[in-house]
Amino acid sequence: MAQNNVSKDATVASYTQKGYGELIVYALIFISLVAAIFAFNIILSNKSREDTLRIYCATHQQRSWQRALKNLEQARIALFTMAPVKKPFGEFSNSINSFNLYVTTLVYGGQISIDGQMVDVHPPEDEKTLEVINDLNRVWATGKTDMLRLASEVKTGKVDTLLMEQMLEYAVREDDRVLDACQEFIVKLGQQSDERGTELQTFQVG
Repeated sequence: MAQNNVSKDATVASYTQKGYGELIVYALIFISLVAAIFAFNIILSNKSREDTLRIYCATHQQRSWQRALKNLEQARIALFTMAPVKKPFGEFSNSINSFNLYVTTLVYGGQISIDGQMVDVHPPEDEKTLEVINDLNRVWATGKTDMLRLASEVKTGKVDTLLMEQMLEYAVREDDRVLDACQEFIVKLGQQSDERGTELQTFQVG
C-alpha cells in the first residue's frame, strides 16, 4: 500500500515537473517573440530617424538652391542698376555653399548641424532613392566647380561678371531638373517611411 502511494507521488511529481518545464518553455517563447518585436521596432525606428535626417537635408537643399538662384538674379540686376550688391552676392554665396554641403552629405554621408548639434547622415540604402540623389549630383557636377569659384570670388570682393552670367544661365537652365530631383527624393523617402510602418504592423500581427 505504501509502495503504491510512493509510486503515485512520484507520478504526480513527474507530471508537475513536466508542467513547469512546459510553462518555462512557453515563457521563453513568449519572451523571445516580444524581444523580436521590440528589436524589429527599434531597427525600423532607427531607419525612420535616418530618413527624417535625409528629408531635413533634402528640404534645406531645395531651399538653398532656390535662394541661390534668386539672389544671383538680384545681384545681376543690382550690378546693372548700380544698386548695392553686397547683400545679394553674400546670400548667393552662403546659399550655394549650403546646397553643395547638403548634396554631398546625401550622396556620400557626413555630418550636419541641426540646432547647434552635429548629427550623422548616411546615404540612402534604397537603390531607387540613391539613384535620384545621384542624378541630382550629376546635374550639380556640371556647374559645381564654377559655382563654388563664383561664391569664393564674392568673399574676396572681386566678381568675374562673365562667370556670373554663365552661372546664372546654368542655374536657370537646370532649375527644373534640380527642383524635380529634390522633390522626388523627398517623396521616395516618405514612401519608404510608410512601407516601414506597414512592415511593422504585418510583423506584429504575424
